[in-house]
Parts: sequence; C-alpha cells; structure tokens
Amino acid sequence: MSHDITTEQQPPESWIKRLNNAIANKTAVVLSSMWLFWILVVAIIAAYVMQPPKGAFDISLFFISTAFQGIALPVLAFVSNIQGDKQQEQLDNMQSEIHKELKLIKELIKDVQDEQKKIESVAHLDTDAPAIEGSDS
Repeated sequence: MSHDITTEQQPPESWIKRLNNAIANKTAVVLSSMWLFWILVVAIIAAYVMQPPKGAFDISLFFISTAFQGIALPVLAFVSNIQGDKQQEQLDNMQSEIHKELKLIKELIKDVQDEQKKIESVAHLDTDAPAIEGSDS
C-alpha cells in the first residue's frame, strides 16, 4: 500500500529546530550584509594600524588573508543573495504566467466540451428523425 506524502500529516517541528533555523537565518543575513563588509574593512585597517606586519611576506600574507576572509566573503554572499532574489522574482513571474495559461486552457476545454455537447445533441436529433422514402439510406 503506497502512501501519498502530500496527504500525510507531517510531524510538527521541534522548538529546537525552529530556534536553530531562526538563528541560522539571522546569522546568514548578518554575515552576507554590506554592513559587515564595512565593519570588517574598518577592523582590518585598525588592526593594520595598531600592529602593522613586518616585512614583505607578512604584509602580503596579511592583505591576502584579510581580503579573502574578511572582505570578499561578505561581498560574495551579498551578491549571491541579490541573485537569489532575482531568481525568486523570475520564478514568481513564471508561476503567475503558468496560472494564467492554465486558467485559459481550462476555459478552452470547457468551451470545447460545451461545443461537443451541442454537436452530440444535434447528432442525436438527426438519428431520431424518420427516414425519408426514396433516399439512399
């Protein structure tokens, strides 16, 4: 016996799962914000000013690690969110168009069914008519 997953009752989410989801969503928003980007830029500059690296290797290592870890990742996440929003908007528009087309198709099917009933009623009337003498049928 197969069960349709859409009709089965799903167990309610536990409070810990809801809490974890809420924390994860808020953290993702904060970590992918441009505010975090600017905070990190200021913090990196402050760290550089307070304790500048010594030597070319330390300077290059400082800028490479901070550029990728502190600056690029929030920007990439921010851009990813923008792209996700654009995709969601496209999906919403596509879904709206699909619903319009589905409504139109249902109307056309109803019209065809109405016409088919009319044709069947006319055909039924023709079969009930008495045959005319002298005709080939």
